[in-house]
Formats: sequence, structure tokens, C-alpha cells
Amino acid sequence: MRGGSGPKKITFKDFADEYFEAWKDKCKPSTAKTERTRIDGVLKAYFGNWQIHTISRKEIETFLRKRRDGSLVGIVAKGSNYERKANVTQATVNLDLCRLKNMFKYAVNWGYLKENPASGIKQTKEKIEPADYLDVDEVRLFLDSAEPVYRPIFVTAVYTGLRFGEIMRLAWCDVLWDFNRISVRDPKNSEDRYVPMHEAVKEVLEGMIPKGTLKEDLKESDLILFANPRTGRPFVDVRHAMRRALKKAGIDRAVRFHDLRHTTGSHLAMSGATEREIAEVL
Repeated sequence: MRGGSGPKKITFKDFADEYFEAWKDKCKPSTAKTERTRIDGVLKAYFGNWQIHTISRKEIETFLRKRRDGSLVGIVAKGSNYERKANVTQATVNLDLCRLKNMFKYAVNWGYLKENPASGIKQTKEKIEPADYLDVDEVRLFLDSAEPVYRPIFVTAVYTGLRFGEIMRLAWCDVLWDFNRISVRDPKNSEDRYVPMHEAVKEVLEGMIPKGTLKEDLKESDLILFANPRTGRPFVDVRHAMRRALKKAGIDRAVRFHDLRHTTGSHLAMSGATEREIAEVL
């Protein structure tokens, strides 16, 4: 205690561990995992041994500026996805700020701080990059260039419009062969839905059925569709594989995985689908 009546003293890294233990059960495990990486690899790496009561608004703004301009390379998140050779996106900086605001809110409630030093800092407007998509010929070249282990994932993404996380959660029981539909559980809007199973998707999934196994045998199977053969678990990241396929296909644009979802919508629109029909798929 300072002067007998001041805030309790604690380092940022020790407080961060207390905070995470108290906060983690209030969100989905996947969110907690992401934020654990942010807290350990970025925030603790920067503020680690500082006494939490010494962190001012100015210090936080300095951190956000350095985070944005890339001058923290080698300081934060060494060896992880949070270390960049250049500046990070404004969206990433805003997420860092949101986490700091929430952390300091807990610090005030627990008596470590009298005021939240981040509460008056506003998020910076994010630059929205224009959506990209692959045309029909590019889709063919891209899929033909994809490595066999990744091609089924890309085929499913292009012809269903599903998000990466949704695809990684698919199990064999979600494939409704009799109805040519795929059941999407726990999607982003928390409502289950069904998407049409394009012939290309059906063909690639049929090619994945284990030898000697019938479709009927898979109707109750909770085995995931797209398991990394090295881990037996869903793929965590396919961006490098996607870039390799794009390069091999001669497509020199920085097409993202989410742009495959835009590709689905664009192709539906070009084929005459209504906005409502496109919305139902996406």
C-alpha cells in the first residue's frame, strides 16, 4: 500500500495472470485461447514488470502507436503470429486496446487502481480493404494447384461459402447425403443452418470416405472431416498452403481465405441468384 491508503501494488504480468483466470470462463474456449496469446505474447511482453499503478494513459497510447507502426518487432510475441515484420492492422491495435480496457476495469474493481487509464482512449477507425474474389477460370487454376491434403478444404470453401472455423468444425454426421445438404453447427450467429452441397463438394467428400466404409456408416460419426494428418486435429491455419496454390496458379493477388466466401457470393450473383438466396447460403 502506498501511504497506507493507495492502490495495492502488483506487476502487470502477475495481474494479467489473475485477470485471465477470472475472465476466461466467461467466453468460448476458442476466444480464451486467442486472448491468452494476446495477453502473454503482446501485453505481458511489453508491460510485464511494470507496476500496474505506474501505467498511465500516455504509456498506453505510446504502446498502441508502437504496435501500429511495427517498432515492437522483437519485443512482443517473439516467434508467434503476433510478431510482424511491418506494422499490424488497425483492427489488431483496436483489439489490443479493448483487452487493456477490460483488464484495467478489473484492476479498478479489485483495488489495484483508482481509475482505468485506458477508459478515455478511443479506437481508431479501421480501414476496410475491398473484397476480392476469384473468377471461374481462377477458381479452376487455384483448386488444380492446391496440394491434395488442402484441396478438399478449398473446394468446400469455394462452393459453400462457409467460414474457416465452420469448415473445421464439420464432422461426417453433418454431411446429409440424402438431401444434398451440409449441416452447419454453431456458426457465427449461433444458429444452425443448412447449405447446399455442390457437386464438386460431394465429389471431393466421397473421395475422402475411408476405404471399406459406406456413407450409411458415417451418418452418426462425429469424426471431423478435415483433420491435419500430423496431429489428427482440425487445421489451425491454411494460409501458407493457400498462398502456395495461388502462386502456382499464377494468381499474384493477395487473396485471403475469407475471399473464398466472397467468391461464393459473387458466383451466385452472376448465376442469377437473388440477394435473399445468397444470404441464405452465406
